[in-house]
Amino acid sequence: NDQALPPGKAKIEAVAASDKPLAGEPLPDDSIQEIGAIVRRIEQFRKTRQLEELAHAGEAPRLPLEDEDEAGQGSLRELASFDFLTDADSRIVWSDSAAAAMCVGLRLASPDACNPVAAAPALAVAFRNHQPIVALPLQIAGAPAIAGRWQIDAAPRFDRPGGRFVGYCGRMRRLAEADATPGERPAGDSQGDRMRQILHELRTPVNAIQGFAEVIQQQLFGPTPHEYRALAATIASDSARMLAGFEELERLVKLDAGAMALEQGECDLAEVVAATVAQLAAYNDARGTGFSCEDLGKAVRVALARSEAERLAWRLLATLAGASAPGEILKIKFRPPRDGLVRIVLRLPAALAARSDAELFHAVIAGAQQPALAAGMFGTGFALRLAMAEARAAGGMLERRDGKLRLSLPVAAQPSTAADPPLDAAVLHRGNS
Repeated sequence: NDQALPPGKAKIEAVAASDKPLAGEPLPDDSIQEIGAIVRRIEQFRKTRQLEELAHAGEAPRLPLEDEDEAGQGSLRELASFDFLTDADSRIVWSDSAAAAMCVGLRLASPDACNPVAAAPALAVAFRNHQPIVALPLQIAGAPAIAGRWQIDAAPRFDRPGGRFVGYCGRMRRLAEADATPGERPAGDSQGDRMRQILHELRTPVNAIQGFAEVIQQQLFGPTPHEYRALAATIASDSARMLAGFEELERLVKLDAGAMALEQGECDLAEVVAATVAQLAAYNDARGTGFSCEDLGKAVRVALARSEAERLAWRLLATLAGASAPGEILKIKFRPPRDGLVRIVLRLPAALAARSDAELFHAVIAGAQQPALAAGMFGTGFALRLAMAEARAAGGMLERRDGKLRLSLPVAAQPSTAADPPLDAAVLHRGNS
């Protein structure tokens, strides 16, 4: 029977069948040698099996050092980012364990030409002035794991008891070879792209919060006390407002970056403005405010889809109505088309007319309170900036002229009205005959 067993297995069964030593009693020398031989044969079999599999796959066998490099150093070659800390002299004093052995001791901002870190002059200026560092490119010469082009984002650190500058805390992200040259902002990581990524990361938890709040408010999992249902309804409402604000931010970012186009079409702008004024009548009548419109009965065709025109008109008129004082009447006047553009002039409320251009289109005004009627959750300045971006995307513009806003939109193409030429009576007679 022993001859029928594979090599080594008979020895294993022989050792197993022998008397087992008592606890604490050492194994005999011959048993230790046999076990060692069995272990070596198993290891040799495993290596032979691996070589056979590699040979069938058409791959060359690798040395054990290469296997060790794959488990350790090989992972560093794919290092995409790492966090770090520097001292006051811009020298890295700590980093992630994956890159610590290669980057600790590097000086990020050094005038020495032999410094392995080459960066734009703006990096040295930021270090010298203790300013935040945002998306600055640099190049590191060193081990393959960290050599190459990187982008640095960092914030200054200050000693808490005395406020002394102690260095920077930041992150390095590797740049692809196709990205911009040092000194230029990479196209794939622009401010707009990062803002859209941030909005996407914010929208995900808010959506989850809104969903759970609606589950509680609608008692989908069972009866819920009315007090909790009221709180859940408030949370769901706040979440909806936040999501609407995220959409406004994303719309502005996309329009500014040229990554979004407005819906094509045409509509009667005078009709859209008249409908928007009628929607605001309930709010304006209660405060004695309103709009004085001229020439709203005449059709004014613009090259913009009605839905986009309604959104733009509401954003402008609701913002101006919310900022107007009680008893204030704002004039709206259409100008004759010129250079292919239709122009609407809207008088600014006194509260907005007193602001400078920078303050008028600024997203946040210090000490300003949210008006009772607002076209968005980020205030008057943001709504006007978004309206300006929408007008620009439509092929027009929104600009301030003293105490007025002038909106310009392209005129819709006029259809051909030329009638077919009349047929000659003799030709028509011959054709009928």
